[in-house]
Amino acid sequence: TKKQKKKIKKQNPLIHQTEKQKNNKNHQQKKKTPKKKKKKTPKKKNKHEKKNFVRHIKKKIKNQNKQKKK
Repeated sequence: TKKQKKKIKKQNPLIHQTEKQKNNKNHQQKKKTPKKKKKKTPKKKNKHEKKNFVRHIKKKIKNQNKQKKK
């Protein structure tokens, strides 16, 4: 039971420590599988931003064409 275990721990903490270390080692061995990287989802542009962006590009192209004509 829990109480008995606690008593034993108090009497000889060293045994408990070695047990802990063992468990730790086992845990470390289990943990060796590589973690899969999460793919970052691209941030969505809201509609307004998109419209502005398109407008901006259109303006750029227009200006370039104007300069070509000159």
